[in-house]
Amino acid sequence: CGPAHVGLLGGALHGSRLGDWATAAEIAEGVLEISDAKFNPLVQIEALLLLARSCTARGMEAGATDASERALAVASEVSYPWIEMLVLRDMPGQQERLAQAISRVRAKPSELTTILRARHLQPRPEGEP
Repeated sequence: CGPAHVGLLGGALHGSRLGDWATAAEIAEGVLEISDAKFNPLVQIEALLLLARSCTARGMEAGATDASERALAVASEVSYPWIEMLVLRDMPGQQERLAQAISRVRAKPSELTTILRARHLQPRPEGEP
């Protein structure tokens, strides 16, 4: 599973605990090169999100946007609307795309509030999921 991938866990720890985001990026890129990762969309997505976090931490906004867009493309390709929503949640200026992703997720707004940090939720007509 993507988030539990040992290499990605190590990379996340390098970045978040040690402040070594360059190593985190190297690990993420290495995982993306592993043939098994190419067949597991969750591993690909998680590696791309780690890469995006690393780029953001190092002030490389274009790299962060590229990695996030790539993660979004993988999630969309395999029809994971929940993950699309989570990727868009963390991308600046993507409210319209986020609203579209939210509309494809089968959940009540109250169920999404914690995940999306209430500021992202748009009011929906009564009775709609």
